[in-house]
Amino acid sequence: MIKIIFIIFLIQSCSMIGSSEVPGIVYKSIFGHPDFKITQDYFDSRQYSFAKVQFGKGPVIIMTLAYVDGDNYEWRSQDNASIVTRNGKVIRTSGLKYNRKLLIPDSFNFKLDSTDRLEYLVQFTNPYAITTVSRNVTKLEAKDDIYYLGHIKSNLVEELLYFHDFDKQYINKYWIDEDYNILSTIQFIHPFLPLIKIDYFYKY
Repeated sequence: MIKIIFIIFLIQSCSMIGSSEVPGIVYKSIFGHPDFKITQDYFDSRQYSFAKVQFGKGPVIIMTLAYVDGDNYEWRSQDNASIVTRNGKVIRTSGLKYNRKLLIPDSFNFKLDSTDRLEYLVQFTNPYAITTVSRNVTKLEAKDDIYYLGHIKSNLVEELLYFHDFDKQYINKYWIDEDYNILSTIQFIHPFLPLIKIDYFYKY
């Protein structure tokens, strides 16, 4: 069973500083460098599941898994900002300067042997807006080389998003292992935020 923390004040060793201002201010990371890599030794030193989060070229943020509700995973920072993911996709944020909420998150279930097409609504804050999004998910056949506790080969799934009201198109990427675990992702979550990169590390 994945190790999580149910009581928020027990969350320790998170490196998010001033998350509510991301990316509006420059802040320091305890690691001191934006491309900090999670080594096997660092992974072994952690008691609970965690995520390495980075907005654009900003500093690395470590968020701890606070709870699991079905397929929804909530990752929280020391200052109580949170990112909720479902199968690796960010479906809701809170405590950030710019937040989002998918209005039909239960529809997301990536499968490597299928193509997934649908439309859904997403709600943004600051400023408030609701827009329709079309998505098309495809698996790339070639294995992709990524760094995840060392260099490994993984399956790459791309999610093409089209935001109707903005007339904008984005591509989210998800790297998945042979057991269908989401290892890493780069995705668009808000028009005023840079792309977010998340690496997921599970403690069983």
